[in-house]
Amino acid sequence: MPQHAELIWVSHEDRIRRFWAGRVRGIASFTPEALRAPQAWADDARLARTREELATLKPDPRNVTLPSVFPDYGTISMPKYWGGRWRIADGTGFPFIEPAAATVGEALALEPRRPEDPALDGARALRLWRACRTGPHGGRLGFRTPDFQGVLNTAGLVVNQEALLVAFYEEPDLVHAWLQRVCDFLIALHAWLIRETGGRVYGNIWPYAVLPGDLGVSFTEDLMPLLSPEQWKTFGLPYVRQIERAFGPALIHCCGAWGRHVPALLESDLRLAAMEAHDPFTTIEEIAPLAWAKDMALIPYIALDRQSRFGSALEYYRWLWTTYPDIRFWFAFSGEPDDAAFAFLEAINGC
Repeated sequence: MPQHAELIWVSHEDRIRRFWAGRVRGIASFTPEALRAPQAWADDARLARTREELATLKPDPRNVTLPSVFPDYGTISMPKYWGGRWRIADGTGFPFIEPAAATVGEALALEPRRPEDPALDGARALRLWRACRTGPHGGRLGFRTPDFQGVLNTAGLVVNQEALLVAFYEEPDLVHAWLQRVCDFLIALHAWLIRETGGRVYGNIWPYAVLPGDLGVSFTEDLMPLLSPEQWKTFGLPYVRQIERAFGPALIHCCGAWGRHVPALLESDLRLAAMEAHDPFTTIEEIAPLAWAKDMALIPYIALDRQSRFGSALEYYRWLWTTYPDIRFWFAFSGEPDDAAFAFLEAINGC
């Protein structure tokens, strides 16, 4: 790798680490197609094209990110370890998995396959990452975890989700036993991935922020919008805390309406690196107190077709940046920015 390119990557990693340490207020980034493996749910040959695409990747001083492999096998990577038939859903092209158990009791009788099982997504992802490390980015190449669905998400994909929700009321002790088994497995799987990559885990496949594995852990908690504050405090928070205790401050993805859980998060001793929020489902007005109290960053997105306040993501980002000067933001653009977006990247990143 040319010396000047290496210096840019070093500068980006330094800024990223200072951001998570609270010494930099903002980062703006975009994720080029070359950084993302195509969503080839069952086709390792297609995913292997990432090696050739990564070889063409050049660092951009304006764009604070790091080269990583994104082994995106869909949202079913974690529940696959527990069984359940899966297929590509008709009409959508997305993977779908059938529950391996009809009830929580049946789920407790299941034994997950080993984290290192060569047929499952953790091992598949590692093979891809190792193959890509033979390219020009070598030892600098980061590893994104196959979609790290959190405890509730994984539990609700292994067992019939409606049965799980009913069991919250009828069999809470059984539910806790099941959630603990899932939590223990996810911690073991993530720890194995960290060991196998020599600590090069840079976060989950989503969101497109870089969180080095020695600074925290990135995962999904998308059942939050389906639960009452008391339910999530009882059945969600204790297991989020265990993952955070195992790996460090949590970067949590949730793209629904989770603002009602802010009080529980405020009351908790949970260490948060960042929360992802999608306006208007969860608004900055709801979560700003959490950012202030926890000294955490926000990763904002906006569903433009569900609101009328802003005409573009860039307009929304500019408003957040000027309206909330005491909050740290990672603005993660999807796709290639235009000239106006690049000007914003340069301003946020101090270019």
